[in-house]
Order: sequence, then structure tokens, then C-alpha cells
Amino acid sequence: MKTILLVLVNCCLVFSAQAQVILSEDFEGLNGSLPEGWSSMSSDPNQMIFTTSNRKDLNWYHYDLTNYSEFASTNIKPISKFSNLDLYLVSPPLDFTNISGAILSYDYLKDGGNILVDHEIEFSIDEGLTWNNIYYDELSSPQSKWAKNAILIGEETDGQTSVILRFGFQNTYPIDISVLFLDNIVVKQPYELDLKLDNVTSIDRWSLVDQGKKMKLEVENVGTSFVESFEACWDDGEVHCQTFSTVLEPGESWIVFHEQGVIYSEPSAASITVTITKVNEVVDDNPQDNSKTFLCNSMSKSGTKATIVEVGTATWCGICPPAITMLDEMEADSDGAVIGVSIHQDDPMDVPIYSQDSEYRYFPQVHIDRFYKHAIAESNYLEPYLEERKKSLVPLDIEVSATGEGADLSLLVQTSFYTPLANHDFRVSVIMLENKVQGTTSDYDQSNDRNIFHPFWSLFPDPIPASQMVYERVPRVILGGYLGEPSSLPEFIEDGTISSTTFNFEIPEDFNRDNMEALALIIDATSGEVINAKKISVSENLVNPVNESAVQLIELYPNPCKDFVNITFEESGKYRIRI
Repeated sequence: MKTILLVLVNCCLVFSAQAQVILSEDFEGLNGSLPEGWSSMSSDPNQMIFTTSNRKDLNWYHYDLTNYSEFASTNIKPISKFSNLDLYLVSPPLDFTNISGAILSYDYLKDGGNILVDHEIEFSIDEGLTWNNIYYDELSSPQSKWAKNAILIGEETDGQTSVILRFGFQNTYPIDISVLFLDNIVVKQPYELDLKLDNVTSIDRWSLVDQGKKMKLEVENVGTSFVESFEACWDDGEVHCQTFSTVLEPGESWIVFHEQGVIYSEPSAASITVTITKVNEVVDDNPQDNSKTFLCNSMSKSGTKATIVEVGTATWCGICPPAITMLDEMEADSDGAVIGVSIHQDDPMDVPIYSQDSEYRYFPQVHIDRFYKHAIAESNYLEPYLEERKKSLVPLDIEVSATGEGADLSLLVQTSFYTPLANHDFRVSVIMLENKVQGTTSDYDQSNDRNIFHPFWSLFPDPIPASQMVYERVPRVILGGYLGEPSSLPEFIEDGTISSTTFNFEIPEDFNRDNMEALALIIDATSGEVINAKKISVSENLVNPVNESAVQLIELYPNPCKDFVNITFEESGKYRIRI
């Protein structure tokens, strides 16, 4: 009997030392309903309640929902001016019988248009008769990106058999739209000593041989004890460790740089794991959240970078015309480093596989290399992101050539690699674009609403008749699909590998080949990022071989030359020159 009792006591001691998860809710697969046991409380349920939503439900709004597929949210609708509205998302009763020091963590996004909005969290231990406030986010700014929060629930809940939480959203201002999104709600008894490695950034996937960058570590104290120091290590055949001194309270985060940069002396590919090995000079209670792994490639050289700017637009979108001018200016100012695409949706130029997979949330909206997504279509806003992508290193170059006559078109995409790749999912895709597109029906009329202050578009009526509209950069078809043709590149790639991929296309009669271009993309299908791109014209005037005698019609001077060379032609026409 004593032996059995001793075993039971030891089991209890081990159990109480572990973190216990009391609630974990990610709101997936609910199709608008709340999870079982959850409810919505509102001082005016006819105006607003909590429900569940997904990205596609909110494709007209500017919120960054990239990493959030489904979530709880207030239903988005206009609410009465000067309304004073209290709205709550209420959890089911939670059993805290064997729990002490419980912590609540969740992700949230809130927006009140241009007005500051509040949200709060309360708990009840008497079945909702009375409520105690544990968090109040007073008058914080509206957001378009998600934030994380972690708070201690409080000693009053320790050992209670029924604890109810509610997330409050108070609207007390004359606004048009108010929202609160909630996701990944977790209630648990945390570990005592638990430092979590949230992210590792500032390491470029692509770097040149003998060059590199220091990695940035984002850590969060998710335990109940203070963190005073920690050691972080990474291994590339040699272990690199660094100790950081700090004071982190429970729930507090910190960003630090590891002093040892990731540098290789020859083209190589590495999968690097960064691990927090010690916290307060010991191994912490939960090593499972102490590591992050990322890929790093060193290159013999960097390719010539072209940046893709894809703009979601439509003929029915009254505020979209300025985005056309924005693309014109971006391309003109970039000397070929920026390639624009106008992705139409729900109008005569819609290519559904393109517009639907782009998942634009409102119009106009911009993807830059599909790396920065769902951005506002304004030059000042996009400029820093665009400049960063234009300067980024790339591990490959692309050459595209076109052959064939009439409707028959064959495209050869050659990709030259400058770093090893294994177990990758890089793919080739070609977007066929057409310029100078005009329609004769009213479906091609361009809505031109609210552009009265634009120096160009204010000159035109609303709508602009189809006879006055000429659409540029219009996708007609995607060869290989939005994410590219599977297995279109070799499985194993070495530095110096040149791969060839061929696409054949029959040009429909209603397309004008002389106005068409082929835009070749190399896409990392794992992340969806466009690594590099190349665009050529497929006009027969350029594709067909040039008569050798035409060389006599070209004059180059001076010869020899320094810095500049002049080229003159005796006859007008379209020429492609390679120097």
C-alpha cells in the first residue's frame, strides 16, 4: 500500500510541474457559427454580434489576414452614428480546479476606421452575475495588422470550478465601421521558466559568397518567472553561441541580434536551426518552443533582379484608374527593373485562375513579387517595399525566346542558377500579357469615381466610355498556372546549372500578337514568392529571324568608343539589339 501511494504522489508532482492547456480555440471550420459553448452578448444585437469569418469573407477590406484563415470577428456593417455599443465574445465555462496562475494568450486585430477604439477582457466565477476586469486596452490606435497579447488571469480564478472569460469591444464614437478580430485563444497554466523563440529574421535567404548578415532573434517570456539571461546557439558544422543579459517580465518580448553572422566561402545551401539552450543558466521547463529553422544560400553571383507589381483592378472599380497611372510611373522610373501587371476581376478581361488565386481583399490592391501582399495602391506607401525588392539579391537569371508564326507560339525559358538547391519547389510560369486592349461594349466602360483631384483622370467623365479606354498589361492566360508548372525545374540544382522549359501556346483570333508579351516567372511554390522575372515581346516583327543584309542599315559610332555608343537606323521599325 505504501509503495502504491508513493507512486501516486510522484505522478501528481510530475503532473503539476507541466503546463496544462485548459482552452485552445482557433475558430477553424465553423462556417460563420461560433464554437460549441461560445456565445455573443451585445447591447444591441440587431446591429452587431460576434461570429466567425474567413479571408474570403473580407476580401474587400484592407486587413492583413495572410496568416489567419478563419477567426472570430464582429460582423462588419455600418452602425448608428453616436451609438454606444457594448459587444462581448463569451467563452464556455472553464474548469480551474487544479490550476493556479493561469495565463491567457490570443491574437487580435481591431479597427474603428480613423477613430480610436477600445477592447477589454473580463472574467466571472459566479456564472456571469458579476465580472472582473483583467485587461483594458484604452484608446489604442486602429490596426491593419494582427498583434499578440498575453495576460495573467488572476489569483481569484485559482481552483475555481467554473471560470468564464469574455472579450469586450466598446464602440462609443460616431464611426462607420468597427471590427475586432480574435484568433488562437489559449488558456493554460504556464511553465515557471519558459522563454519562447518567436522568430528569426534579418537573415537573407540569398547572400553572396563571403558575405552575410547577422540574425535577429525575437523572444517572448511565456513563463511565470522573470528571465534574466539566456543563451542562443546555431550550428553550421561549428556551434556559435551567445549569452544575452536582460530582465524580461512574464509576457514581455525582446529583440536581439546574434553577433555571429551566417557567412560561407563557397556556393552552398544550408538549413540552420537556432536554439535557446539555456535560460537563467539552466535548461528551461519547455524546450519545445526554443528552436526555429530557416534556409540560407550563398551564391557565386546575383542575378539581374526584376520586380513584379501586380495590381488588382476592374472596369467597375471607380477608384482604380489612378493605379493605372501609378504602374506607368513605376515602370518608367525603373529602367526595366519593375514589371507591372493589371489583374482584372469580374469584368471582360478577367482570367479567373489569376484573379481568384491572387485573393485581393479590395480594389485596387498590390502584390509586390507576391512577397509583400495586399498593399495599398499608393506610390508613397509602396516605395520602401518596392525599393527593398529591387535591391534584393536573387539566385538566378532568366532568358526567354519566342519562335513560331501566326497563332503558333513556342516559348523557351532558360534559367541559370548561381547556388545549389535541393528539395525545393521552384517552378516556371509564363503570363501572356496584351497591351492596347479595347472593347466595344459598355462592359469595357471604366468607372471613374472620386478621382476629381487627380491631374489626369479628372479630365474624363464617370464612366469613361469604352471608346476612350485603352487597357495595358492585361493578362490573357497563365501557362503553368498561378504557382507555376510542377516539376518544370530539376529536382537537384548546382551552382552553374542551366535549365530549359518550353511552353507552347496557340494565340486566339481575338488577341493581337503584335501587342502581346510573355512574362516568365520563377516562383517558390512553397512560399508563393516570385524569385525573378523576365518579359519579352512576342510580336512577329521581333520573333522572325532578321535578314543578315539588314545589318548594313545600322551604323554604330564612335568606334572605338568609351562610355557611350550611338546607334542609328536607315529604316524605321522595331528592333531588338543585344550588346
